Amino acid sequence: KAIVLALGAVGIATMWAAVFADVGVALIAVLNATRAMGGVGRKTQGVGFSV
Repeated sequence: KAIVLALGAVGIATMWAAVFADVGVALIAVLNATRAMGGVGRKTQGVGFSV
């Protein structure tokens, strides 16, 4: 996204390049959040205290 921002500042990047850069950053954020939560479909141990 930073590269597209720099290219856009000098007038080289198009609007579509900016859209694809934003979508790419959003996908990276979603995948990182999924990884941080333990992944989709994985069984993880519960957090907290057992009663």
